[in-house]
Amino acid sequence: MIYTVSSLLAAISTSSTSLISFRVLHGIGSAMIFATAVAILSSMFPVGERGKALGINVAAVYLGLSLGPFLGGFLTEHFGWRSIFLANVSLGLITIAFIFWKLNGEWAEANGEKFDFTGSIIYSLALIAIMYDFSLMPAMSLIFPNCREFIAKK
Repeated sequence: MIYTVSSLLAAISTSSTSLISFRVLHGIGSAMIFATAVAILSSMFPVGERGKALGINVAAVYLGLSLGPFLGGFLTEHFGWRSIFLANVSLGLITIAFIFWKLNGEWAEANGEKFDFTGSIIYSLALIAIMYDFSLMPAMSLIFPNCREFIAKK
């Protein structure tokens, strides 16, 4: 729902600041989808059908990754940039309808479990530190001029 609502908000945004803010929310919703999809599929399907369900999931992800740039370009050229987000809204609404129709809440096995705030904060800080370090890598060639040659030899 976060992904779909943020797509709608991005489509109707009136400033670059609001668009960026809604895209951040959009990214959070997308990360939640990708982080939980396999777990939900694994708990919903019996062992004998799990491989088929996971295979369909992987095929759908790679189909989206392959068609995304083409469809995004097509939509942008013919209908404007907002159409990309509106397409996400329509797909999101269809997906939400299927979730309420098919899942029936029986996959939620974590009743009573508490969210690990400490672990999520540590994980977030570690991820930020790693990404920040990656952003500094181009400058490392200035500090260590032979670094590229060393890496190329390996």
